[in-house]
Amino acid sequence: MEETFQQPAKKTSKAILKAIAFAAFIIAAILLIRFTPVKNYLTVDALGTFLEAAGLWAPVVYMMIYAVGVCLFLPGTLLTGLGAAIFGAYWGFLYVWIGAMMGASAAGSCSVRASGSSWPRKSAGLTPKSTWRTPWPLMVT
Repeated sequence: MEETFQQPAKKTSKAILKAIAFAAFIIAAILLIRFTPVKNYLTVDALGTFLEAAGLWAPVVYMMIYAVGVCLFLPGTLLTGLGAAIFGAYWGFLYVWIGAMMGASAAGSCSVRASGSSWPRKSAGLTPKSTWRTPWPLMVT
């Protein structure tokens, strides 16, 4: 009987530890953007110059920047406006959409793996045996 009372305490302590780690990640992302030189690179002029220097690879670089921005909680308005200004409304929309999907997949994958939750797999109807055959983006969507 003692084991049944100790297991919830272990789960509670793990949940608290995970919540603290998540809060530390958010605080670190905010501190990184506000108090380091990274803040200077997150202006429309700086990102525009960087993407112009990328040449033909600019759309790929932009989508990667957008995906990382989603994971670091950067405001989407800045990056979306930059995409429309540099690539035009149609291509900018496409690149924003792809970057947002990549960022959402990465953030979801990291949060599921960090939390250790099996809820996404169970809700998708995946058993532990079938999980290894499923591509990772399908496991989190």
